[in-house]
Amino acid sequence: MKIIFAQEVPDVQLPDYTDSEIEALGTFRFTGQTPGEIISTLVPLVFFIAGLALLVYFLVGGFKLLTSGGNPKVIAAGQKILTNALIGFLIVIAAYWLYQILGTILLPVPGSP
Repeated sequence: MKIIFAQEVPDVQLPDYTDSEIEALGTFRFTGQTPGEIISTLVPLVFFIAGLALLVYFLVGGFKLLTSGGNPKVIAAGQKILTNALIGFLIVIAAYWLYQILGTILLPVPGSP
């Protein structure tokens, strides 16, 4: 037992993870990978972050509209945020489609016609 800030804290034994267990946790290991493998690893993360940003911008724009109190400047600002979020979402969707199409054309799946 240790005493920390006048509190008795029991000793904690951390689990000893093996390399395969750490790899299963999804850590990013880019050493020895080709640029294509690195990009393929990062693309889902980028799309996830873009989705979170879209959600935040929709919430901020909607909150501005709801709390505008009829002020035309605040309403316009909220509409602009929502419009820009929608345009950004469409750009992300177009990038995803392009990524999928180029991946199919440049790297065909073995065994497919």
